[in-house]
Amino acid sequence: FYIVCACVQAVVFPHWSILLGMPIVIVCMCSWGSVVAIASARFRDLGILLPYIGQLLMYLTPVMWRMGDISSERAKVAQYNPFYGVLEIIRSPLLGQMAPPHAWVLAIGTALLGVIVWLCVYPPLRRRIPFWV
Repeated sequence: FYIVCACVQAVVFPHWSILLGMPIVIVCMCSWGSVVAIASARFRDLGILLPYIGQLLMYLTPVMWRMGDISSERAKVAQYNPFYGVLEIIRSPLLGQMAPPHAWVLAIGTALLGVIVWLCVYPPLRRRIPFWV
């Protein structure tokens, strides 16, 4: 990121809120990653389907496009995408801005939901996982 910024001569210092966003993103990635890994271990065909689901989610999340480029009706739908909040709390501080409050709420909600789902899935299935692998 900083090498590209130096090449285009636009040095931007990250906003301090990235220190708050990184733990949320790590919790979100670990919890949802574990849930998907358990499901993929149980259902082998899910591993083949995951790259296509990931690509679809990338196109639905404002990675390839900006929120300002779409109409207001579609922007309202895109703002409730859970990946949007997780992405925005990292992207905005890297650009030197504070992430919008709804992105923080969405990212924290996604992380909490991931932890709750993980707590419901992992304890009853932890003894069966070695047999699925």
